[in-house]
Amino acid sequence: MKELDQTVDVPKKEFTQGLRIFLEGDRTLHFVETQERKPTADHRYLILHHNQPLICDYKAFGDQGVFIGPTQQLVPLKEAKVLGQLLETRITFTPTTQVN
Repeated sequence: MKELDQTVDVPKKEFTQGLRIFLEGDRTLHFVETQERKPTADHRYLILHHNQPLICDYKAFGDQGVFIGPTQQLVPLKEAKVLGQLLETRITFTPTTQVN
C-alpha cells in the first residue's frame, strides 16, 4: 500500500486537510481521514501492525478495544498504530485491452 498525491477525483465534501489517499495493489483506493486517530466502535481504520498496513474494523468491548483484520486476525489496540479512519474504498478498473 502506498500513499498517492491528491490528484485523484475527490468529491468536495470529502476533502479535508487530513484526507490521504492510499493505493492498494493497482486498483484499490482507500480514502483515509488522518486527523481521526482515536478509534470509535464500528468504524474502519487504516492501521500499522508489525509495520504492515491493514484496513481493520474496530470493535469495543467495555473499556477494551480490538481491531479485526481482513483475515479475521485480532489486533489489540495497544499493538496498533492508527493512521486514520477509513472514509471510503473505491475499486478502479483499468482496461487491459481495447475492443473496436
